Amino acid sequence: MGRSVRAGLRALALAAAVSAPRALPVAAQHDGRAPVPSPDTMRVMRMGVERSLAVVPLVFSSPVTGVGFGLDLLGLSAPRGDSTTRPTRMQLALIYTTRSQAIADIQFDIWTRGNRWNLSGQVEGNLYPQPFFGIGPNDPALVGEEFDLHMAGALLRGQRELREGLFLTMGTRLRAWNVDSLLPGGLLATSGVAGVAGGHFVGFEAGLARDTRDLPLNARTGSLLAASLFASSRAWGSGFSWATLTLDGRWYAPVLRGRTLAVQVQAQHAIGDPVFEFMPNLGGPFDLRAYVNNRWRDKAMAFAQAELRTPVWWRFGAVGFAGVGGVARSFGAFRAAELRPSVGLGLRFAIVPARGANVRADFAVGAGGQRAFYLNFGEAF
Repeated sequence: MGRSVRAGLRALALAAAVSAPRALPVAAQHDGRAPVPSPDTMRVMRMGVERSLAVVPLVFSSPVTGVGFGLDLLGLSAPRGDSTTRPTRMQLALIYTTRSQAIADIQFDIWTRGNRWNLSGQVEGNLYPQPFFGIGPNDPALVGEEFDLHMAGALLRGQRELREGLFLTMGTRLRAWNVDSLLPGGLLATSGVAGVAGGHFVGFEAGLARDTRDLPLNARTGSLLAASLFASSRAWGSGFSWATLTLDGRWYAPVLRGRTLAVQVQAQHAIGDPVFEFMPNLGGPFDLRAYVNNRWRDKAMAFAQAELRTPVWWRFGAVGFAGVGGVARSFGAFRAAELRPSVGLGLRFAIVPARGANVRADFAVGAGGQRAFYLNFGEAF
């Protein structure tokens, strides 16, 4: 949740806030007014480890939040001279508004040398207004209903490489929340979905992934084929019982003199009574980018998207992308007329070129005149 809300807020961030990382202490910031540092100042090496830091300050305003301020910080580290071991990533996001609304999000992704073991996770807190558009494939022009979500959650996930490129994943996720400012007789109050009155869940996940990507942060060749199952049950103390199966396929190929064609297909299906904030959903910076976060929710979701990524000059690049997807009560209930399109263009700035780490700015348009802008670390997929 924190990552999707944060991405929406970046749409209101100042464009000048995007700055290249420098070899600075963690507490230091680059405000975008100084000249861009030369490549030899972009990284710092200590004790055989190469480290990089990027900072994006946020300033935004909206009728719901008032004036808001925030900071998004990304740190990468990897063994020096080792192009095989995936970089360890640490990310911190903090947002606060003049109406006492706040988001805090810490993420980490740690790899051992040779990619034999991986530990990743997230700790998040949220005191922030959210939109709800109902359940199912409704009209894209439908105006959402605001509610206040007070939420705390954590995720811990481990991976073990069974053989080259084949990973076993196991993890656990817990979340507790309250819903305030619920409109009596409104969309959310009358939706009949689980979790409207607040609650908590404890869930476990397991999965397998075949990953041959050359650069996971911005792949140019290879593929990712992954299947995972998440389950929450009252049998082990969760407040809700349901399971969600996710299938994810991504393919990358070099084309047209240095360009990259990237394709993703993903499907999810929930069995039981999923919490409304954890239902399969579409909309946001990682799937159909023309629509706001969690624009559509239901028990089944599927989408496909493709990107053409091209270098432009120095560390800058450009992207053209298109996608289509939808939600339904089940996969048998999908209708072609209810699929939603999304097309757009984006700019990229490489903050750590050797590792494929980018800052991206994407603008997309979709059905019903919907449009959205996102400013993020990392590619959409």
